[in-house]
Amino acid sequence: MTNKTNESSPMINALKEIFELGKKTAKNSPKGFGFKYIMNGVEKFYYSNLILNFVKNLNDENIEEFNITGLELKNIEQEFGELFKNIQEKLTDIKYDNSMDRMKYESFKNKLNKTSKGAYNFLCELEAQFDNEACEEKIKEFSNEIADLGREYSVKLSTESGIGITIEFQDDEDYKEQ
Repeated sequence: MTNKTNESSPMINALKEIFELGKKTAKNSPKGFGFKYIMNGVEKFYYSNLILNFVKNLNDENIEEFNITGLELKNIEQEFGELFKNIQEKLTDIKYDNSMDRMKYESFKNKLNKTSKGAYNFLCELEAQFDNEACEEKIKEFSNEIADLGREYSVKLSTESGIGITIEFQDDEDYKEQ
């Protein structure tokens, strides 16, 4: 497997499409709708796809290449089988849920490392294929952009009301990563 670090990787392109849809949704939605929902959808899409690609590519060739034992495979299925099933079911579900986000993904990754070093190394290789660092940076940039759209919308509503100008900036720390 080789690393494809560039702005036109398939996952970066897919994220860009989702970002555009998210911006349109945010601009056309009533105040209070959805900036958390939009970011939830973006994170769910990205991290669920990473995990599903891990599962789908856990084939004989990769099992051998990454020295994953039969016992480790059994433990992975026991430990994460329900997670894999839930992700598959909820990936296309547009309603808000907290089925997968960055924190849950990191928890999965840490547990996988304890369950099987080989499987963990395989997941890290998949992250490289996805250009994970660039994707996470794009998600962070989008999170800031979508939060800014929310602030702009609040200012616009306040000034259009004719009751004077009330500017209220509400930073939603759920969006901005430290």
